[in-house]
Amino acid sequence: MTNQSLNDLQLIFYRRRAQPGQTIALADEADISTGVEATLYPFHRWTLYLRAAGEVDVTLELSPDGGATFFTPEESPVKFSQAGDMIIEMGYDATHIRLTGSDGTLITAFIRGLM
Repeated sequence: MTNQSLNDLQLIFYRRRAQPGQTIALADEADISTGVEATLYPFHRWTLYLRAAGEVDVTLELSPDGGATFFTPEESPVKFSQAGDMIIEMGYDATHIRLTGSDGTLITAFIRGLM
């Protein structure tokens, strides 16, 4: 490999790293007991941010096939014993995410992903 092609690869890598991320809002102080879904971009990595207004379990489900089939990852359910925040770095390749609350407790949920 020539120095020129190596420099080109380093530049491509740098540009990919320097690209801004994308934020997806799933819920903003909402009752998610009937479930909320979102399409995930082809993120290199992504983080789920959850805030609960009180005690609640939030079930996470991920789909690899455009939302036709959902699977429950080992991080699920996220259990809140009281109001609070939870940040979970996710390392899964998925096309869709679904969150469902165990009751009507208000939830705020965002995904921040890096391309």
